[in-house]
Amino acid sequence: MKTLFKAITLFLIIGLTLAFSAPSYAAGTEEDEVKTPESDWHGFVQMDIDSSYYESAMERLETVRANNEESSADWNNYMGYTLRKQETPDLAAAETHYQKALALKADHRGAMEYYGELKLLQEDLAGAQKLLASLQKACPESCDELEELDASIKEYTE
Repeated sequence: MKTLFKAITLFLIIGLTLAFSAPSYAAGTEEDEVKTPESDWHGFVQMDIDSSYYESAMERLETVRANNEESSADWNNYMGYTLRKQETPDLAAAETHYQKALALKADHRGAMEYYGELKLLQEDLAGAQKLLASLQKACPESCDELEELDASIKEYTE
């Protein structure tokens, strides 16, 4: 009975240790890097964006910039989106961040979608359609980003 008790205790200790030390993965990220609790800023920024708290998202992104995360395609995509969605949007800066995201990761679906939406705001239908074509290559079986940009273009042209 003592052996069984020790085995169960050891099993629980190992299980709890693994559960609390396992890496976490952020919502909204496309990068294949492992996220630790200390570096997982993606989820918090995504929550702010989902709640339309763009100022808070901007503050978090600026804090992360200090850790050199601005070399991340996801960081640049989030920054571009946040700049575009501000009460007073900075479309030129947003465009710079989308371009950097795509330079870092050419098949970043989120950056392609959001950059396409920015192109529509700039009344550049041809630019948006070019990004739609890139998205079609990135996800030939379709994906949310492709469907969203396609719907935005259709709405724009109606």
